[in-house]
Amino acid sequence: MASPFIKRYLLALDRHKWVGVAGCAVVIGLSGMTVFLQAAPENTYTTQGILTYSAPPDTFSATGAVLKKEGQSMTKEMLLSTFVLGTTSDRLAKQNIRVKPQEIKEKAIVLITGGSGGEPPKEGEAAATGALRIVVTYKDKKEEKSKSVAIALMESMVLQSREFNRQQLNDIIQNLKLILPKVTGELQAAEQNLEAYVRLQGAVIQAAESGSLVGAITSNQQQQREIRLNLAGVEAQIRSLQARLGLTPDQAYAASALSADPIIADLRARIYQAQSQMGLLSQTLRPDHPSMMDLRNQLASFDQLLRSRVAEVAGGGTLAAPLAASSQILQASSLDPARQQLASTLVSLQTQSETLRQQFGNLLKTEQELKQDYSNIPNKQLGQKRLEQQVALKQAYYDQVQAKLADVTLAQQETVGSLVLIQEPETVAETKPGTSSLVILIVGSVMGVFIGAGLVLLLDAIDAKVYTLEDLQNVLRQQDVPILGLLPYLPWEQEHVLPVIDEAGSPYLEPFERLRSNLRRTTGGKALKIIMLTSIVGEEGKNNGCLQFWR
Repeated sequence: MASPFIKRYLLALDRHKWVGVAGCAVVIGLSGMTVFLQAAPENTYTTQGILTYSAPPDTFSATGAVLKKEGQSMTKEMLLSTFVLGTTSDRLAKQNIRVKPQEIKEKAIVLITGGSGGEPPKEGEAAATGALRIVVTYKDKKEEKSKSVAIALMESMVLQSREFNRQQLNDIIQNLKLILPKVTGELQAAEQNLEAYVRLQGAVIQAAESGSLVGAITSNQQQQREIRLNLAGVEAQIRSLQARLGLTPDQAYAASALSADPIIADLRARIYQAQSQMGLLSQTLRPDHPSMMDLRNQLASFDQLLRSRVAEVAGGGTLAAPLAASSQILQASSLDPARQQLASTLVSLQTQSETLRQQFGNLLKTEQELKQDYSNIPNKQLGQKRLEQQVALKQAYYDQVQAKLADVTLAQQETVGSLVLIQEPETVAETKPGTSSLVILIVGSVMGVFIGAGLVLLLDAIDAKVYTLEDLQNVLRQQDVPILGLLPYLPWEQEHVLPVIDEAGSPYLEPFERLRSNLRRTTGGKALKIIMLTSIVGEEGKNNGCLQFWR
């Protein structure tokens, strides 16, 4: 059983067949006109040349060798750079050939094979397997233009390789010249730091390395031992002399000074003389006798003079407090020569003792400083080594920059291009075959059939009439009209006799029974008095349907 779509399309085709035929004929006619008006194919000229890596002469610079390897690393973007396209356009303009760089880029084809990591090809072996090959192809409708553009394009690529190498070297030189002042300043600063450190700590480090610092510590300790021994002997002598004289060193110094002063000796003699006279006269004279009073005044005067002289000799107060009485002053200034010698010796020993103590303290301080220096020697040596390493590193960096600058300068003088032409551009004419007339007609016929069928479908889609049972059912469902049954078409053998279903097993009986049951169900089981059958056109089975219901 055919699908509803096919049924509807066949009905539409029957109604609009002439429209479909007309559309198909128009398309086929247009195809024929296309075949008739098709222009003859034009020739296209393809020019092709080959570049390869150029093995330059041996260079003395390491930078030149690096550039030789980098010269083998080529990409399509590099070979069709703005510089190459612009240079090519300028070269062609001088030949009165106007070609824009963008047009060259669109029409040029660059194919790169081999190359980037391999060894440079030897002379005569440019086409060997693994060697860098750059195939440059250019197509144009004019033979002369195609060849001229290809030649200019390849020459520009060769020129770019040389300029690229030179520009790289110039950039390296400029960078090195910018780096050099900074490197020089860092080297000078490191040298100055090392020089200042050596000037400050070099003597100590040298003394430690030569062993003189250890010798100085040992010598210092030996001197301390000797001073301790000498100091012990001097202090023993001081204690012995103090026991003999009954004086401290300071008192011995003062007594020796007083005993040696002639004025004090004269005043002491006068005082003894006055005291002797008073002792003799006191036996015969009263204390208030003028002579006695005169002697007492003399004693007072001598005593005052003695005190003043003692103050002058003793330095203003050394003996003033302990020798307040005249008897003490006289006793302190009455040393005999032997005791004066012992007092002088005691004072000398005291001075020697103080000197030895001062020397011992200085030696202790010096020993601490020497030991501190000795304990800091490893740190100072490490500090010096660090500074020396910094100087060595800065010097190596400086030497490297200088060597690199000299190397790049030499490489700049040795600069050559990295590409060379190994195959002259050759131009080949290519004729592009046109489309076959038979193919055009076949395609046009197929398209005509599809367009005709499409026109039929389009006209059927805009037709609002219902032509199939399925479309009618859809319309009724959309209008909420219940479909109680579908009655079959009964074969009508005699023109004036209506067909009657009188057999119980007839296949036409079931639809009528189903319709009768649906009618009863819709009326709730009530008996129907009137059933009206109607249609918009004649001969659609109204009489036949009434007859079958009546039976």
